[in-house]
Amino acid sequence: MKIRLAAYLQPDSIVDGEGIRTVIWFQGCLHNCVGCHNPETHDLNGGFSVNIDNILKDKDNYLMEMDKLMKETGVKRFIFAVTDIIKNGSYILYDNKSEDVVKKAFNIKKIEQGVFLKGVVSRKQQIVPAVLDAID
Repeated sequence: MKIRLAAYLQPDSIVDGEGIRTVIWFQGCLHNCVGCHNPETHDLNGGFSVNIDNILKDKDNYLMEMDKLMKETGVKRFIFAVTDIIKNGSYILYDNKSEDVVKKAFNIKKIEQGVFLKGVVSRKQQIVPAVLDAID
């Protein structure tokens, strides 16, 4: 399955809550959230295509890159969500320290890299608040 990106990795976002976040900007959103500060990402035909299956097949390289970015930037946790609006959910990759946080945030008993979270599609309304609440 292909997804559309509006831009590549942004390693220094401070917009979506406390701290610095690394963000990948996805293209195409049907939520029309009030106050969205990225309306240019709504167009389903904008941006460029990336294959979700290729990301999941290459997850070990993504995990190594996440570890590298954590060391370079001093980031303490790294959770990477790839949202599939067609399947209505998100695939989650995370650093080793964040496994318990992901389990707690999304009430998951058994977890593995690339776990699919059905119904979790909003970074601002579902992912960030759940993760922040789960951090001790």
